[in-house]
Amino acid sequence: MRRAGAALLLCLLLCGCSWKDAGDLSAVTAGTISREGQQYQLTAELALPDADTAVPASKQVSGAAQTMEQAIDDTGAGLDVQLYWSHARVLFLDDTVLSGGIGSCVQELHADSAVRPSVRVCAVRESRAADIFACQSIGGEPVGFSVGDSLSYAIQQSQVPDMPLYRVYNALETQGIDPVLPAVSLAGEQVQLDGCALFSGETCSGWLNREQTAVLSLLLHSGEQAVLYDDGEPLVLRAIRVRRSVAEDACEIQVSADVACKTDEQVRRAARVAQEQCTHMIERLKQADCDALGIGRLSGQAWRTVPVTVSVTMHAAQSTEGGNQ
Repeated sequence: MRRAGAALLLCLLLCGCSWKDAGDLSAVTAGTISREGQQYQLTAELALPDADTAVPASKQVSGAAQTMEQAIDDTGAGLDVQLYWSHARVLFLDDTVLSGGIGSCVQELHADSAVRPSVRVCAVRESRAADIFACQSIGGEPVGFSVGDSLSYAIQQSQVPDMPLYRVYNALETQGIDPVLPAVSLAGEQVQLDGCALFSGETCSGWLNREQTAVLSLLLHSGEQAVLYDDGEPLVLRAIRVRRSVAEDACEIQVSADVACKTDEQVRRAARVAQEQCTHMIERLKQADCDALGIGRLSGQAWRTVPVTVSVTMHAAQSTEGGNQ
């Protein structure tokens, strides 16, 4: 991220550009979306060069309209710059959008060529989306950069689901799988990752905390490794494999992974803990009517009525010196 900020700064300095004549170099780092009556309220954060530091400064511009395309146009109206939404890393949706259904918003964003399909979508928990950019980011960087970096790392660790715009759109429109969105909340003057939002169709139907979200992310197999917790102690899982199958109107989910344990008893306990947490997660998803795992599509029936069993196999991870870790 710092390299991206430095590159933006260097480009503008070499071009001798300022805010007033930056032209096509006015990159949007993130956007917040709310609804007010029949209108979308859209705020864009821009990364601007700061001659006194190597870190870009941020500036916010806002717009409102009845469609996302009009709101995007309105956000850039009256400025001496052209906003480039293709640089945005995160889009934040708050409860004014989530509670009414995200379908039309996602459809319009996906159809708008100004927004790249790989931009990640987040749910804002218990705050208005516009409050995001009033927070201070780590190192003074634009919030979009800071949250984007935190999201990327958390996804690699399977701590939150990876939900770019195109995946949310596909879940709603074609795949028959309910979306789940990583969530953020405000802690004082900081933005923090805070579990995830569950959806039944296009409507938010519940929330998971951080530890629950890690279990769901394991079942979704969203990262290179996963971390579950056993009475507060981390269980680091690698070489994760998740398989879902349906036979005789029942679904089986098979999870296997390498776990950093020193004894066979620890390995067995890790498998038991993971199996219990995954089973509880299936029940939590059924309570929220959120078929994030696509069980209904696999079974061809109402997924909440399908018996689901989870089996977990753990293998002791090998250290580089040989033997178990």
